[in-house]
Amino acid sequence: MAIPTVVLDALNSLKIVSLPPQVNAGDRIDLGLSPGLNAFDVLSQPPTLFDIELNNITLDDIGVDLTDISLAPIPQAEQQGLQLILNADNPSALPPGDTDLEVVSKAVEFSPLSPATGTTAHDVHTSDASLHALAHLIPNTTGVPVLSTDVEGLLSRIAGTVRQVEKFTGGIIGNIGGHINGKITGTIKNLTGSIKAPKLLQSPLEPPTVEWYIEDGNGKRLTENTDFLMLSNTDLTKAAASLMFLPAFAELSAGVDLISRRRIFCRVTVKVGNETADRLLGPVDILLPKVQLPTVLVMTEHAVTGVGYPGAILVAVPSQSLLTLDQLTDKLREVQVVLNRLQTLSQLAGFGDTLAQIDQIISLVGSTTSRVPTFVKQDQVMDLWYVMREPGGFLGFGYKSWEDCISSLIMIGPPGRAARFYNAKNFWERLGAFEIVLGSKAVGHIDDFRGSAPACEPTGLGGCTFTQRWNPPPASFNDVLSSYQFLPLQ
Repeated sequence: MAIPTVVLDALNSLKIVSLPPQVNAGDRIDLGLSPGLNAFDVLSQPPTLFDIELNNITLDDIGVDLTDISLAPIPQAEQQGLQLILNADNPSALPPGDTDLEVVSKAVEFSPLSPATGTTAHDVHTSDASLHALAHLIPNTTGVPVLSTDVEGLLSRIAGTVRQVEKFTGGIIGNIGGHINGKITGTIKNLTGSIKAPKLLQSPLEPPTVEWYIEDGNGKRLTENTDFLMLSNTDLTKAAASLMFLPAFAELSAGVDLISRRRIFCRVTVKVGNETADRLLGPVDILLPKVQLPTVLVMTEHAVTGVGYPGAILVAVPSQSLLTLDQLTDKLREVQVVLNRLQTLSQLAGFGDTLAQIDQIISLVGSTTSRVPTFVKQDQVMDLWYVMREPGGFLGFGYKSWEDCISSLIMIGPPGRAARFYNAKNFWERLGAFEIVLGSKAVGHIDDFRGSAPACEPTGLGGCTFTQRWNPPPASFNDVLSSYQFLPLQ
């Protein structure tokens, strides 16, 4: 069958509740529908128009005609048909008054009174059967008396005053048919109840289904626990749901769009019988300012677990970065404030590794016991021999480069940032190469380059990915890197 119009009207009336036009990462957003799904619940229930309660209502000379009253069969097996029970309760407080009754009698003969001496009116019973009409003479057309064939009638009148009205009760029980006509007068002590309208639907509806989803400004559907977190034990199938957006990161460079867009949709589906109908609500656009996170690659001379860690430090950033070495600590502390707030709001935010590695970078750069870090602002270095680790003396004797001496790295940056590292100069891969891509946690670190597949952490959802660029891989990447490059941010 077709979807009833009242169901479609309720479906078409829904809309997403008002949402803030702009939020920051970590702000609570409460999703909901107006007027709400309870609009469907009342369709199969008789709606109450209003409730009434009336007390001590006096009806004076108000007639109520009762016609065509249908009486339902009574359930008792011994009493078939229809039954009417009338109870009368006449208050004795009614005032006395005059009465005037008219009586019509017929002259008939009865059997002899029993007992024969009974001559009082009390001895006459209305249940006694008459023998026949009492014969009597009437004049004919010529005035001669003749015996009449009709029944002789007697007219009587009783007039007087009712001195007292007695209280009486009684009942009429029996099977009846036909119509009841009459009038009702008196006083209604109290009347309570509800005035209800007819049901709009005879059968209850199945609960409508709800699906919330969120897209970015390019129409890409966002992912829970990567782009946003659900709050208060709600989910995307509830009519009322709460969430917060995780930060959208932007590179710290010129010409970067610092606003991301979030578009919220809701699909509501109703089913009546085998027919379904749905409506897509939205989108509702929300602006989310991006968090500027610089791409920073920190490489150390010694492994984290090795002797002499960290040794010399190399800090590398892309060529378009606005970051300088003396600004690095302050900028990273700004990012920490944002991530700490998110981590406080929800442990599911998963920025614990990110915060720990930012602390490590700040510690390495600001350490008074290590040498001043080497700072390189280039998208690629084809030969690390030309990047100085220690200056040489006379005629360059004693010069030390960064070639073949890197044992660990930390990289932070916007999700999707990737870098490649090569054991040979000029990005030649056959001696061994690997690639790191940052996930939504915006961090990746390798504490020890020893082995053919050094561990890149964090792993799992939002972590970094490590990919070999050439098979078979080399026996080790430790102290053999000779070139690296940042890949364009996707």
